[in-house]
Amino acid sequence: MGGDYFKLSEEVKLKGELTRKSNNIEDKAELFCFICLEKKLENSLLLSCCSLCTACVHKKCWFSWRKTQKLSSLRSKLLGLNKLDPLLCTICKTGTAKIEEERDFNWLVNNNSNKEFLQDELLRTIASILNNEFYK
Repeated sequence: MGGDYFKLSEEVKLKGELTRKSNNIEDKAELFCFICLEKKLENSLLLSCCSLCTACVHKKCWFSWRKTQKLSSLRSKLLGLNKLDPLLCTICKTGTAKIEEERDFNWLVNNNSNKEFLQDELLRTIASILNNEFYK
């Protein structure tokens, strides 16, 4: 039960080579925040947010967006709905999406079936969004 295989020519680039991050400053000059679509934000540099592609964000934009993701995730858990993996890059759909300074991943754990805890966490998240507390 053998399959037919073929050899890739040397001209074909492997996925790893195509998705490798570039640390070249000239390459980063063309990048912009995928959330606000701006290159420059007052006192905020672009940060890489994917392990595979060149997606970039401003820190403030990222934490604001993560709060919204957290709210959606908690709401889905309470309603018993399936949710998208928040650690999957929304740009390339393959890389891990996070920034270096991000530490709070407790809300991603699925083994939390305690509805009271989820409701309290949902209310805390809503309050922090309403109070513009983007940094935890």
